[in-house]
Amino acid sequence: MNTSIEKLLEAAGLPDNFDAFLRRVMKTLRGSDASGPDAALALIIAPGENTPGFDLAENFTLEEHARLLEISRGKRKLPEELISAGIDGAGTGGCLLARPGAGRERAAVKRLLTAAAKAISGRLSYEDRERLLTRERDTADATTHLEEVFLSLPEITMEEASRTVLDEARRLTNSPFGFAGHIEPATGHLHIPTLTDNVWKDCRVKKKNFIFKEFNGLWGWVLKNKKPLLTNTAAADPRSGGVPAGHIKISSFLAVPALAGENVLGILALANSPAGYNKADLETARKLARVYSLILKNKLAESRKAAEEQKYRSLLDTLNDLVCNLGPDGRILYVRKRNEITEAFGGSDLRRMRGATNEHTGGL
Repeated sequence: MNTSIEKLLEAAGLPDNFDAFLRRVMKTLRGSDASGPDAALALIIAPGENTPGFDLAENFTLEEHARLLEISRGKRKLPEELISAGIDGAGTGGCLLARPGAGRERAAVKRLLTAAAKAISGRLSYEDRERLLTRERDTADATTHLEEVFLSLPEITMEEASRTVLDEARRLTNSPFGFAGHIEPATGHLHIPTLTDNVWKDCRVKKKNFIFKEFNGLWGWVLKNKKPLLTNTAAADPRSGGVPAGHIKISSFLAVPALAGENVLGILALANSPAGYNKADLETARKLARVYSLILKNKLAESRKAAEEQKYRSLLDTLNDLVCNLGPDGRILYVRKRNEITEAFGGSDLRRMRGATNEHTGGL
């Protein structure tokens, strides 16, 4: 008995990953004289906010295993022939279950399970802290990277910026599918230039489009309500509205609006993470969406400025008089289209006038 407990403590101190640690604990329990070689063992842990779930049963039938899952969720009472020990971790929990081998002392098995459950609980708390710190660090690095990309590449397009944000979001949340899109101010339509390539490859819906005039389903709810959405039962969610025939099946979904005050600028959406989504994933998406909203705000401002300048120049080109723009140093920044005065200055190439000073033009 003491040897088994020593092995459990040794397992808890080894730098294994979480899955390997749990399997090492089960191996120790299986090899213990206290439980016996013919004992049935099960270890069930529910997924936590930052830790994965775990489910391993040995010497139980499939029907018995199904009942064990219900027991671990509190939906069924523990049969008298089984012994259990509860596992508590940060934001999650589970249990160790055993049916002792023939002739084994139940009290000894109970002590062994209790020691193992205590070791697992401690490791769960450690894993939760480490994974949370790692996620926070990775998210901070990602947001810094996005900001640096935008600042160092002012010519980056809306599509390129959206793609970069989406790639970081998919990586951090382990999402095979997703999109990042922006609202076109003039029309109010959603433009999505970033649907992941495998979405288009796997999707069999006809008339696929990058522009959406109506906001429906889960992502539509996010845009209409200006709120994030997280669901790991997407098909059954009443906000879903179903999917068209041929569309990829959505099992889990996470989306966050990109806001500037009360104005919706765009959306960051992710789908089908194998482990589902949790609060840590939501917080990661929130932070990336905030950076995305800043990028969109700046790019939209640039677009408005360019449109206004073009409108201004088009207006000037309709005038007959000479019109030019002077900079603070007196240099000519813009000259309206060629006319008699510009011909007199130097011919048909207006570029020769741009950069000249007011002095050079005779005070025109």
